[in-house]
Amino acid sequence: MTTISTISTPAISTPARVAAFVGAVLMSATVLGATVGGMQAGAQLETAQVVVLERATISATAVN
Repeated sequence: MTTISTISTPAISTPARVAAFVGAVLMSATVLGATVGGMQAGAQLETAQVVVLERATISATAVN
């Protein structure tokens, strides 16, 4: 019968875990900030005109 022994010390040190957590939070904030910044309307989009290429008319049939 084989037994599995548990490792009493963590494989990664606590300062390394803290540094990884801080780095993950900073990267997440950077990506979120870039996403929000990209979604903001710029000056070029405010003056853009909407062009309609086709006109579609949809009507329901009478049910009597």
